[in-house]
Amino acid sequence: MADIKVQLLEKLDDLDSCELKRFKWFLKEYGKVPASLLENADNTDIVDEMVKNCGPNGALKLTADILKKMKQNHLVEQLENN
Repeated sequence: MADIKVQLLEKLDDLDSCELKRFKWFLKEYGKVPASLLENADNTDIVDEMVKNCGPNGALKLTADILKKMKQNHLVEQLENN
């Protein structure tokens, strides 16, 4: 599980501040992480909450789905190839 959390964290770290804001918006829309937790959450908090609420594989799939919606296909490919 630690490997998945590291992979997720690395992909979130690749997003700039505007992209991260969009990622949080999509995450809120999916209803997987409470909006109140996302307001001041840093990347490690986001990863921890996704894994807690969705499990490691669910968090990986959720991240890939959101990144696809954001047209961050290069990050999706990196997730899928690891």
